[in-house]
Amino acid sequence: MVQEQIRQMTEADDSFSKAGEEIEKKGTEGVFTAKAKKRGMTAQEFAKKVLANTDEYDIKTVRQASFAKGAKTVADKKWKSPSPNCD
Repeated sequence: MVQEQIRQMTEADDSFSKAGEEIEKKGTEGVFTAKAKKRGMTAQEFAKKVLANTDEYDIKTVRQASFAKGAKTVADKKWKSPSPNCD
């Protein structure tokens, strides 16, 4: 069971790593965070607001919010999971 969780996390982590590389290449790194700061919020606070009110934001911002939420979830799972060497 632990091995399966590690495999799933690795796959999710790889997906976000690849997406992060693409974001860096495009030069859009930090754009969503800048939008959040402009509104006096953290990226996660803004993501929550955007996803709760998708009709008020353009599709690009909604997608950025979804990505931010997913990346946070993956990061949280990565830090909370048991180490693969602790079986």
